Amino acid sequence: MIRGLFIMAASRLLNPTLDEARIEAEIAEDPEAGRSEWLGLFRADLAQFLPDELIDKAVQAGRMELPYQHGRSYAAFCDSSGGVHDSMTLAIAHTEAAKVAQTEGTKVVLDRLLVERPPFEPERVVQKFCEQARAFGLSKVTGDRYAAEWVAAAFRKYAITYNPSDLDKSALYIEALPLFAQWRVELLDVPKLLTELRLLERRPRSGGKGDLVDHPPRAHDDAANAACGALWMASKRPLQTFPFTGAIIPAGQRWSPFDAR
Repeated sequence: MIRGLFIMAASRLLNPTLDEARIEAEIAEDPEAGRSEWLGLFRADLAQFLPDELIDKAVQAGRMELPYQHGRSYAAFCDSSGGVHDSMTLAIAHTEAAKVAQTEGTKVVLDRLLVERPPFEPERVVQKFCEQARAFGLSKVTGDRYAAEWVAAAFRKYAITYNPSDLDKSALYIEALPLFAQWRVELLDVPKLLTELRLLERRPRSGGKGDLVDHPPRAHDDAANAACGALWMASKRPLQTFPFTGAIIPAGQRWSPFDAR
C-alpha cells in the first residue's frame, strides 16, 4: 500500500504565474480535459477501455511468438512511423477452431509482433516487415493512413501491397472489443503490448460522433493498434478447416502401394 501526503488544487493556485488566458481557452476547448489538467479535478468521462481481467485471460504466459504453419489464413496490420518519435509495428494473426465457453467456435491468435523503436530508418524497417509478411505467406498488409502514399510505395518496392485501413484507430479498437469480451483472443506475452492495452482510455466524443479510444497523454499505443488491427482482420477471414499443404502432402509422401491391399 502506498502512503503519503497528496495535494489536490488548481494549477493557478499552486503557480500564480501561469497564463490565465491559456487556461481558460483550454478549458473552453475541452472542458473535461481542461478541468483535469488545470483545476486538479478527477475526470468523469474517462474509462479504461479493456478491463484487466480480459487482458489477463487472453495472455498466453511465456509465449513470445508462434511459427508459421501451413494451412492457416493469416492477416497482418502495420502501424507506421517516420522513425523519429513513435515505434513502427507489425502484427500477424490467424483464426482457428476452438471451444469458447464450452461451445464450438473460433478464436483469434496473435502469432507475431514486431516493434521497431525510434530512431530508425523507415526503409530498412519496411524491408524487414515485408520479409516477415512473406514468411507467413502474405502478399498484402493493411495499416493506418500515416503518410499513406509513401508507405504504400515503400512496401510495393518489396512486393507487398499496403492497403490503408477503412477504419480509424478508435473504430478498430471498438471492433476488436467483442473478441476480448467473448474470450476469443490469445495474446503474446509482450510487456509493451500488455501495458499499452491496459492504458487505453475510452471517452465520448462531442457531437454524437461515437466514442474515442486512445492512449493517455505522453503514452503510446503503436503495439496495441497493430495487434488489435491484425486480430480484427483475422476474425473476418474464413476459417481454414483443413490444412491442405500441411496434411495432404506429408500423407502422400508416406503412402505406398502396399497400403491399398
